[in-house]
Amino acid sequence: MAVTVRTPAHEAGAYGEMVAPPHFSDISRVYFAAGNPEPVAIKELADNTSDPIRDRFVREPKILEALGPPQVPRVIEDHTTEDRPYFVMSRDPGYNPLARPYSLDPVFVAQIIHSALGPIDRLHQLGLANRDIKPDHFLVAEEAPMTKWIDFGMAEEITDGSSDRKSVPGTRLYLSPEDLNGALPSVTGDIYSIGASMYELLAGQTAHERPIRPKLAADRRPPQYILDRLAVEDGLVDDVRTAQEEIQTDTKPDFKVCQQWVDEEIDMSVLEERLVPAGLIAVVETATARDPADRYPSATVMREGLSYLLHEHVLAA
Repeated sequence: MAVTVRTPAHEAGAYGEMVAPPHFSDISRVYFAAGNPEPVAIKELADNTSDPIRDRFVREPKILEALGPPQVPRVIEDHTTEDRPYFVMSRDPGYNPLARPYSLDPVFVAQIIHSALGPIDRLHQLGLANRDIKPDHFLVAEEAPMTKWIDFGMAEEITDGSSDRKSVPGTRLYLSPEDLNGALPSVTGDIYSIGASMYELLAGQTAHERPIRPKLAADRRPPQYILDRLAVEDGLVDDVRTAQEEIQTDTKPDFKVCQQWVDEEIDMSVLEERLVPAGLIAVVETATARDPADRYPSATVMREGLSYLLHEHVLAA
């Protein structure tokens, strides 16, 4: 399938041919190219974005550089000060943990979440909250249970106090109750999203389960490029952009539906039915507590809890 690439670097032929369909969102376009000598991802700011979104986009490569490899992409070129902002980063090998149509081994989930918390802890130490933590934003390295984050485009400065704003960045399925109500960026908001991600990997369904279109659910949320291909090959849509718009519409629940989750307890019995060890269920419960004061106060503390479970061999169901 031929795809026209609009990134200036691609127009100049600098990074070779496309190796996967691009990913589109309201904020950015990401193109995947063969590169020379390594595969790369080119992330370009979408058209007609607001100044706050542009500011976050410009900050993202600086965040990647501050966190550094191997758990985040390496920034190869930064052109975010140009009229058409974009940056080029390494496209590291790994797979989306949601590519499996079933819940994952609990010990393996504990390992990849333990790994994922490292960069998030360093991000918090920089005074920033991720604001869009979800399994789709990290990859699992093939060679070891090491998690690699691939998106910090929603990161904002951690701020004390309250807010009355009506919308917040992030993916609603993973947002904390207070974030759904417009809270300011916080460490505990990120902790909730980590817990919701952990729940999904353990349970094989989201914390607030909702149906996904059957045509696109055969492999239960495989990586984005597979979703794109499935949608096009099944004749559901005519092109990649339309496919992604269809997927985003289907996986973005109505805000009124999300408001119901603010007072809704997450069903931990699903984890019990899947024989998830009690220690891991307790970790998920603490991370996703409705009251932020009842959650882990930091990624470090949550990581220490998982370290104990992993290293003391107490992951018995």
